[in-house]
Amino acid sequence: MTDSKRIDNSAAAWAAVEGTGQPTLAELFESDPDRVARLAFEACGIWFDWSKTHLDPDLLASFEALAAARGLAGARDALFAGGIVNLTEDRA
Repeated sequence: MTDSKRIDNSAAAWAAVEGTGQPTLAELFESDPDRVARLAFEACGIWFDWSKTHLDPDLLASFEALAAARGLAGARDALFAGGIVNLTEDRA
Protein backbone atom coordinates (compact mmCIF):
# COMPACT_ATOMS: atom_id res chain seq x y z
CA MET A 1 0.00 0.00 0.00
CA THR A 2 1.40 3.40 -0.88
CA ASP A 3 1.88 6.03 1.79
CA SER A 4 -0.62 8.36 0.09
CA LYS A 5 -3.28 5.65 0.06
CA ARG A 6 -2.63 4.91 3.73
CA ILE A 7 -2.90 8.62 4.58
CA ASP A 8 -6.22 8.84 2.72
CA ASN A 9 -7.53 5.84 4.68
CA SER A 10 -6.29 7.19 7.96
CA ALA A 11 -7.90 10.60 7.37
CA ALA A 12 -11.31 8.94 7.39
CA ALA A 13 -10.32 6.89 10.43
CA TRP A 14 -9.15 10.01 12.26
CA ALA A 15 -12.46 11.69 11.40
CA ALA A 16 -14.26 8.73 12.99
CA VAL A 17 -12.14 9.07 16.14
CA GLU A 18 -12.84 12.79 16.32
CA GLY A 19 -16.54 12.20 15.66
CA THR A 20 -17.11 9.96 18.67
CA GLY A 21 -18.92 11.53 21.57
CA GLN A 22 -17.23 12.16 24.89
CA PRO A 23 -19.45 11.12 27.76
CA THR A 24 -18.38 12.05 31.25
CA LEU A 25 -16.53 9.51 33.35
CA ALA A 26 -19.54 9.35 35.67
CA GLU A 27 -21.75 8.42 32.70
CA LEU A 28 -19.26 5.79 31.54
CA PHE A 29 -19.07 4.15 34.98
CA GLU A 30 -22.84 4.33 35.40
CA SER A 31 -23.50 2.66 32.05
CA ASP A 32 -20.82 -0.03 32.48
CA PRO A 33 -20.57 -1.57 35.95
CA ASP A 34 -17.77 -3.93 34.75
CA ARG A 35 -15.66 -1.07 33.41
CA VAL A 36 -12.75 -1.54 35.82
CA ALA A 37 -12.68 -5.31 35.24
CA ARG A 38 -12.54 -4.76 31.47
CA LEU A 39 -10.14 -1.83 31.31
CA ALA A 40 -7.69 -2.40 34.19
CA PHE A 41 -5.01 -5.07 34.38
CA GLU A 42 -1.54 -5.89 35.70
CA ALA A 43 1.38 -6.65 33.41
CA CYS A 44 4.99 -7.20 34.50
CA GLY A 45 4.24 -5.79 37.94
CA ILE A 46 2.70 -2.59 36.60
CA TRP A 47 -0.98 -1.79 37.13
CA PHE A 48 -2.68 -0.25 34.10
CA ASP A 49 -6.09 1.32 34.69
CA TRP A 50 -7.68 2.64 31.52
CA SER A 51 -11.11 2.75 33.18
CA LYS A 52 -10.56 6.32 34.32
CA THR A 53 -10.12 7.61 30.79
CA HIS A 54 -12.82 8.51 28.29
CA LEU A 55 -12.43 5.25 26.37
CA ASP A 56 -15.69 3.62 25.46
CA PRO A 57 -16.54 0.83 22.98
CA ASP A 58 -17.09 3.30 20.11
CA LEU A 59 -13.80 5.10 20.71
CA LEU A 60 -11.89 1.82 21.07
CA ALA A 61 -13.39 0.59 17.78
CA SER A 62 -12.41 3.88 16.11
CA PHE A 63 -8.83 3.54 17.37
CA GLU A 64 -8.69 -0.04 16.10
CA ALA A 65 -9.89 1.14 12.67
CA LEU A 66 -7.27 3.90 12.70
CA ALA A 67 -4.52 1.40 13.56
CA ALA A 68 -5.67 -0.84 10.71
CA ALA A 69 -5.81 2.10 8.28
CA ARG A 70 -2.27 3.10 9.23
CA GLY A 71 -1.00 -0.46 8.73
CA LEU A 72 -0.06 -1.11 12.35
CA ALA A 73 -0.25 -4.92 12.04
CA GLY A 74 2.12 -4.93 9.06
CA ALA A 75 4.55 -2.57 10.80
CA ARG A 76 4.46 -4.72 13.93
CA ASP A 77 5.15 -7.85 11.90
CA ALA A 78 8.01 -6.11 10.05
CA LEU A 79 9.48 -4.92 13.35
CA PHE A 80 9.57 -8.43 14.80
CA ALA A 81 10.95 -9.83 11.53
CA GLY A 82 13.80 -7.31 11.56
CA GLY A 83 12.45 -5.35 8.60
CA ILE A 84 12.80 -1.64 8.02
CA VAL A 85 10.12 0.16 9.99
CA ASN A 86 11.78 3.54 10.40
CA LEU A 87 11.88 4.81 6.83
CA THR A 88 13.50 8.11 7.83
CA GLU A 89 16.61 6.28 9.02
CA ASP A 90 16.37 3.41 6.48
CA ARG A 91 17.04 0.80 9.13
CA ALA A 92 15.27 -1.87 11.16
